[in-house]
Parts: sequence; structure tokens; C-alpha cells
Amino acid sequence: MQTKKLEAYSMLAAAFFGIKNEAPAQVLYTDLEPDVVIDTAGEFYLLDVDDNITNEFGFIYAQYMGWPGGDTDVRLLFGIGYDHFDQINEIVGFHTVIDFLGVDYAYAFSYSQIISANLSGITPKKEMEFNKEDLMVMIAKRYTSGGSDTAAGLFYWGDGVYDHYIGFRFEEADEPDMYHYGWIRCDVYDDERTLVIKDFAYEQQPDIPIRAGKKTSYVSVSELDGGITIKIFPNPVLDILNIQTSEIITQIQVLNNEGKELITEHGEDIKTIPVKSLAAGFYTLDIQTQQGNTKQIHFIKTGI
Repeated sequence: MQTKKLEAYSMLAAAFFGIKNEAPAQVLYTDLEPDVVIDTAGEFYLLDVDDNITNEFGFIYAQYMGWPGGDTDVRLLFGIGYDHFDQINEIVGFHTVIDFLGVDYAYAFSYSQIISANLSGITPKKEMEFNKEDLMVMIAKRYTSGGSDTAAGLFYWGDGVYDHYIGFRFEEADEPDMYHYGWIRCDVYDDERTLVIKDFAYEQQPDIPIRAGKKTSYVSVSELDGGITIKIFPNPVLDILNIQTSEIITQIQVLNNEGKELITEHGEDIKTIPVKSLAAGFYTLDIQTQQGNTKQIHFIKTGI
């Protein structure tokens, strides 16, 4: 049984300020009740993320022969686009070569990591990318005459991983090159033979990021430690970003995903910051107030 719940929020704090929002972002969350358990070879589960009678993704416990050096038991393969191969459905992972075989591995996001078009910096180990291979490996075992082994260091889902997230995106049906971003929460037991799929969510507005495990806003409203609310709008923004708070803002810095300072504004009561010169992408505002409070809040710069 799937229990769906719409988690709606305003990307522009529009209702609060009386400003029209052309496309409020919404997160559609689905709780799988009971959890889906895959622990037997040949079992699979197909996932219709957006409830359109088309399975965007699928999990399968598969076995096959032929890994160089011996028989292979490949477990918990993540399959993509079972029913609709002309639609672009992708999983965050990386590609590597083992024993002359190219293999694609799914990344395990931690809670609150950002899933977006920009994947730089999410892990220092491998360069991640959205991958649309037919199967993304979560766990693989190789059985040979000398015993068995796991390709150590390659599997983010190996050796007992609980409450982590598959990051995915799928293409907007009528808008090529526009994507919905989402997550799927899973457990892989420490026996490496049991996969549990718990719940999932995706952003209904295309090209808006989502945080793994989160069912509410990625951006827009934040609170300082003293309970003082900061609101920014519009978000996404093209030209001028407005900031409103009950404290006086004396410095604002715009940082990129790597923490590099791109814009700095000083003043006695800053209420706006120009961002037109920035490339389209995801940024952080570092805000300092006259009262000595500091806070970071995220925003999206659009290209149109």
C-alpha cells in the first residue's frame, strides 16, 4: 500500500508578502506501507513515482554467471526505465571498470544532502553523475574457487547501510531537458542479501532541487538562533533578491557550492542584493546582522 501526501510550500514566501508566485514548489511524498522487502533471487519491485501508470524505476535481486574469474552473484541491482525507455530516468552514481567489465554503482545519499543538477562536492571519493544505465548496482558479490569477495570501497550500500537515499531524477513528460528531482529511502542489511524500500518523494516543479529525506522546502525561509525569521524572495530569482528580517542586516555574502565568495554587500540596513551577474545554479547567502547573529540560507538563480 502506498500512502501519498502532498507537502506544499511557497518558494517565494508569496502568501506572506502578498506577491504572486507563478509556480509554487510542491513535494509529493509516498510512504510504502508495509515496507517493500526484497531478499530472494528473482524478486523485483517496480516504482511508479508520479502515479501515471508508468514505472519510472525498479529494484531487482538478480543473479547471473560470467564475471571473469568465476560465477557471480550480483545482488540488488537498481533497474531504470522498465516501461518507458524513451523517457530519461536517471540515478546518481558513478561508472568504473572491474576485471575489464564496466559497472555503474548507485550512490547512497545521507539525510539532507542536496539532490540537484549540480552534484559537485557530494563525495570526495568519486565524481558522481546522473546515470541512465539499465541497471545501477547497489551490491555485488563475486564467487570464485577461492571463496567470495565484495569489491571493497566501491559500494556505498555495502556492509549494512540503513536509512540512506537513492537520488534520482526523471524527465518532465511534455518538457524535454526539464527534470523532477527526488529520493528513495532504503536499507541494505549487513548480510548484504536484504533490501528494504521504505518511502520516496520528488519535487513536482521541474528543475528544483530536493534534500534527501526532506518532505518540505529546500529554500526560502530560515530562522536565526533567537527565533528571528529571515525570508527571501523571489526564489528562484533572476535579478534582485529581496531579504526581510526583523533584525538589521549589515553584511551579505553570496557563496557557491564550494563555499567560494562571489558577491559581498556591506551596509547599514541591507534589504536587497543584485544577483543578475551569477550563472544559473544553486547558491548560499551568508547573512550577518547588526545584533551579531549570522545565518546561511539557500537560493536558486535562474537563467531566464
